Amino acid sequence: WSSDVCSSDLRGYILAVPSGYQRPRPFFNSPYKPIPAKPPQAAANAAPAAPETPAVIKEKKLSEQDIINVADLVAAEYNVPKGRIYMFANSTAGEGVWYLAHQYPEKFAAVGVASAPISMDGYPFEKLKNVPFLVVHGEKDDTNSFAAAEKDVQVLKQHGLEAQFLPVKEGTHLEAWCLALPQILDFFDKHHK
Repeated sequence: WSSDVCSSDLRGYILAVPSGYQRPRPFFNSPYKPIPAKPPQAAANAAPAAPETPAVIKEKKLSEQDIINVADLVAAEYNVPKGRIYMFANSTAGEGVWYLAHQYPEKFAAVGVASAPISMDGYPFEKLKNVPFLVVHGEKDDTNSFAAAEKDVQVLKQHGLEAQFLPVKEGTHLEAWCLALPQILDFFDKHHK
């Protein structure tokens, strides 16, 4: 991203950007399917997904642990209060936030995603009861569905969870979170454990 686009107003936040292992590109172990802005075209002879080997399963677990280890190391190194640790990511990494939020709900005071709507089928809502969730989405995102992001927030609320939708008027798929960074930090400022 361009530093001209993203705000430098960090208000004392420390940012760590772990990505775990990446093969062939990171999906952060998320089993949740993203919802694209336009329906995908089916490949004529698409092969079914190959079953995961024990080595891939082990690598995925280590990748997940790598992200948690980095968060723990940074928090320890900079003496971050345990009640002030947040997780936020954009696009594919946002799919990982959806997953890690319910895997480690005790770790995060609040979480958020941008440009990362998912199918909520089978989502374990009960695990998020104490984790406020922010969903940011740009109105000009032509990669992932704006309407689906808004619906994700409605579904979270229907399950009694604290959730907020933040639409970004001029936001594109990659830059909506940059334009909304002050509001994202405002959301995190309101939440500590």
